[in-house]
Amino acid sequence: MGSNKMDMVGPKIMSTLFVIFIIAGIIYVQLGTRAKQREREWLYKYGNFAIGEVSSIPKASVGKSGLTSIRGVVFFFYINGNKFIVLDGYGFLDEKESKNESSATYAEKGQKYLVLYRLDDPNNAIMRLDYPIKDSIDFQRYVKEFELRRKNKK
Repeated sequence: MGSNKMDMVGPKIMSTLFVIFIIAGIIYVQLGTRAKQREREWLYKYGNFAIGEVSSIPKASVGKSGLTSIRGVVFFFYINGNKFIVLDGYGFLDEKESKNESSATYAEKGQKYLVLYRLDDPNNAIMRLDYPIKDSIDFQRYVKEFELRRKNKK
């Protein structure tokens, strides 16, 4: 029968498309991560400062084991009386500058941390989990620390 060749074409095409799809997905994730890294670096160098409070820590189930993994933090902060709510799922990209623990694993609802944000788009903000804030003295110290680091890198 002559249909044997046609029967083999379908799986080959599907296999090829599957490989192309996987490669495209990897490239897409890599480009997205690089863009987020550049965005975080910009905020690190030029962002404004605020005190943010963790409002929730989303978790996602991993497989049948029931284990969960941290998917960033949802936090809020205020600028001129306006409340901004942001999800930051890329904290792992930050260069650890502080000696404090920086993992979302240790963050809890209600804890406060340093926030860096764009003045022209406050929804573009990150929470630095390695800069916990217990009072205004911590906040002022971190702002001075960042400003000094920025000045020295110019």
